[in-house]
Amino acid sequence: MRFLSTTAALLLLDLTSRVQAQTFLTPPPSPTSSSETCAVSKTPSYEVSVAKGWTAYLLAQDVGTARGIKLDGRGGLLVVSGQRGIIHLNVTDRASTCPFVINNTTVISDERLNHGIELSPNSRTLYVSSRESVWAWDYDPSTATATNRREIITNMTNTDHVTRTLFLSPSHPDLLLVSRGSAENLDPLSIPLENGISQIRVFNISNLTSSSRPYNYPSDGLLIGSGLRNSVGIAEHPVTGGLFSVENNIDQTERLGIDIHNENPGEELNFHGFLNGSLLENRHHGYPHCFPLFNNTDFPEIGSLSTGDQFSLERTAELSDEVCARDYVAPRLTFKAHMAPLDVKFNKEGTRAYVSFHGSWNRDEPEGYKVSEIEWDASTGQPVHTRRSLNAARDLFGTGDIHRCRPDGICLRPVGLQVDGRGRVFVSSDYSGEVWVLEQTGETEEEAWEEVNYGGDDDGEGNENGTGTDGGEEEPATTSNPAVKGVGVVKTEGWLVVGMTIVLSFVGGVFFIVG
Repeated sequence: MRFLSTTAALLLLDLTSRVQAQTFLTPPPSPTSSSETCAVSKTPSYEVSVAKGWTAYLLAQDVGTARGIKLDGRGGLLVVSGQRGIIHLNVTDRASTCPFVINNTTVISDERLNHGIELSPNSRTLYVSSRESVWAWDYDPSTATATNRREIITNMTNTDHVTRTLFLSPSHPDLLLVSRGSAENLDPLSIPLENGISQIRVFNISNLTSSSRPYNYPSDGLLIGSGLRNSVGIAEHPVTGGLFSVENNIDQTERLGIDIHNENPGEELNFHGFLNGSLLENRHHGYPHCFPLFNNTDFPEIGSLSTGDQFSLERTAELSDEVCARDYVAPRLTFKAHMAPLDVKFNKEGTRAYVSFHGSWNRDEPEGYKVSEIEWDASTGQPVHTRRSLNAARDLFGTGDIHRCRPDGICLRPVGLQVDGRGRVFVSSDYSGEVWVLEQTGETEEEAWEEVNYGGDDDGEGNENGTGTDGGEEEPATTSNPAVKGVGVVKTEGWLVVGMTIVLSFVGGVFFIVG
């Protein structure tokens, strides 16, 4: 893979040349007594599944359409709540691993704010996005107040994909990355780069003042990636500084006039290079011309294509599978179609990445509605699995019965992720208006995470070819508790009521699942 030096561009952006490990919050103090009881008292209205060795806590409910989330370093979790604004959850702990919300307040009341959120390293500047703009406020984490609003980036309005993900680089905290999606499923307006559609751009915010002119998104900043239909999650590897994003691919897909929409194209994890030295020379990832294959079963005129290879919808002299392979950047990993990845975050060691899959609507058999982990090589800064892998994402937490998600809407719909100093993963769920916390509290599955793929040469980063065999995902173990599947733990308090007809009691606020 070739790279283009970005020295000149980085100098223009006033970058430093160092790479720092990702900043993680200091864990809250240990409890004074191990006998303190769990104060968590929330109960979900749907079934959940938890992986072995992990515990899930329902931290908050009734927080509106919970989208992006951000920990503020002072015990606060900031939540972007659609149609409401920014909510502050004052989170504390009891019995060491028992987070709960003391109170919640509205920090900013503005229904235009719909997804993106970031904080400066000192938590004194808050950044939030609307479909049109990125705004900055002075923020005081001790009082959870925001003042002195100013617009810093503008001209991003379009229809369809209206969220604008924000990512502040931990290695270069003066650089703010902003993702803008397409205006329709197959958007011809995304083709000219000057339109600034279906792109990730980075902006130097170090010299902005209250009187500065806002950046114009399509023409200002440095292009990180284009041909990205809707890359909602962005992350930087905490050891190497490599940039990654997760991409939501097209719906209602036909190839050569044949319906392939159930299984293809796959969702994507894309690699973009490094802010501190070199970005990809070719930064176009294919959309709206080329798309990655996931499932090769009954794929029309498959030829030599395998998982991760880009294909065209039609085959012409100007656009073919061969042109896709030659001219566009293939994803680093490919996931099942329509799972809708909305965020990606690393643990502090750089050995795992967590991905929220919001869940499908455009396939007969639903998929997603879960949080998964991807194994990472901390030294190389790349996933352990090859780009041919069919099972690079391993499920941690999700909806127990995903068939209830449509049309009832009774399920987990993960969106934003945050990892704290203890390694706990905070998860927002927009449809249910909730925030969950995931924590590893026991031994996890230690068997080899053997790659499953269809075979084929691998020229990406990571290991050599996997098993070359096909296989399906394992079903989660079932238990006698109809509200919880898997072998993890869900902590609530008192009585667990399922559908108002089944009542199960448990002791000490902890329901242990065995199976």
